[in-house]
Amino acid sequence: VNASDACLNINRSSAADYLYSHSLTNECAAHSSDKYVFWGVTHPTTAVHKYIADKMLEPGAGMQRFAF
Repeated sequence: VNASDACLNINRSSAADYLYSHSLTNECAAHSSDKYVFWGVTHPTTAVHKYIADKMLEPGAGMQRFAF
């Protein structure tokens, strides 16, 4: 899993950067976003959101009291 590079071809955190569309990096396009932690500089990929949700719903995580 790549936690140091962005899946999108963006390498800085500027609010203006999110007004534009960015292409996938060649590696992300070839290997899918599931191998990345971040889309850009700060936004987690879908795979990371799923991982967090799965961990929260595991027995013993304390989330069973909520009706999802």
